[in-house]
Amino acid sequence: MTGDREVYSGELEPYRVPIFGLLLLAMTLAVGGCSRIRKPMEPDLASYQWPPGDPKVRLVEVLDGSSGTRRGFLSRWAGLRKSKQLFRRPFGIAWAGSDLLIADPGAGRVFLLTGDGQIRRSAANLFESPIGVAACGGKLFVSDSKTGKIARLSRQLRVEEWIAEDLQRPTGLACGPRGVFIAETARHRIVIIRPDASRGTVGRRGEKMGEFNYPTTLSLKGDFLWVGDTLNFRVQRIDLSTQTASKAFGKLGDSPGEMPRIKGIAVDSVGRLWISDGYLDQVSIYDENGNFLLSMGRRGAGPAEFTFPAGIAANPDGRIAIADSLNGRIQIFQNLSSNVGGDK
Repeated sequence: MTGDREVYSGELEPYRVPIFGLLLLAMTLAVGGCSRIRKPMEPDLASYQWPPGDPKVRLVEVLDGSSGTRRGFLSRWAGLRKSKQLFRRPFGIAWAGSDLLIADPGAGRVFLLTGDGQIRRSAANLFESPIGVAACGGKLFVSDSKTGKIARLSRQLRVEEWIAEDLQRPTGLACGPRGVFIAETARHRIVIIRPDASRGTVGRRGEKMGEFNYPTTLSLKGDFLWVGDTLNFRVQRIDLSTQTASKAFGKLGDSPGEMPRIKGIAVDSVGRLWISDGYLDQVSIYDENGNFLLSMGRRGAGPAEFTFPAGIAANPDGRIAIADSLNGRIQIFQNLSSNVGGDK
């Protein structure tokens, strides 16, 4: 395809992703592992909302580190030096209270953007390809897809413990009272590391309910684990009380609401599913029964546009953070209504 480039999908097979409009936006970091950022101007984001005229979702912040244009407006974490990039290819993302935990396989680092405007980053060479992150109960976790390891991190992003070291291409993570859940992509299954350090697994390769084909992203809500079953082009819901699949939806296609390349999934505070697609360069919203509500965004590098959107994280206050991977930034949206898609 003219104007395309071969891009590694972030832990699946190589495939072609259109790159017209691609702009890798630079964020840079002051010297040291923890820096305080000056507060810049606040942008006007009133026009970036969906659906037009009766908005249910609105863009509220872009963390990108560029300046001087509306496409690259400053955020509260973006008053940075221009000598280095901060994000290169942000992928996994999780809220840790008011902080954002971000895995960047392009930079080989994990970042913590604190609510009071600090940036912390993991040491160089600690990870080879950090992909997934999760936060719960004050604990932070990261998966390294190349080394097959899962680390528990301190708030200073130092490794406190390697809780697993023998996995085959671990990617998406989720955690809760039942333990840490890992999408072991190359083995087509979900690994559970329980609080007592014992292990369990769910699934195997296949197309039936409860089977997976390169699962890559997870989201935990109550007793349900939502799995981005990427190369089955669907999402599955696993009931953790029985460890069986109780729902599946999605299909291959290139229209809004279809799922050619699922890269991120999150469940918001009222049970809606937010799913990013790296091929469509869109984020779609579904109700808890899998009914399609709306898609937002389009391919590009401007506000509310995406180039290979990846991880998604939902905060209880209604904010949704999305790793806009090949634009090198994080976009944050706000739920404006508890009934996205209109009154039923």
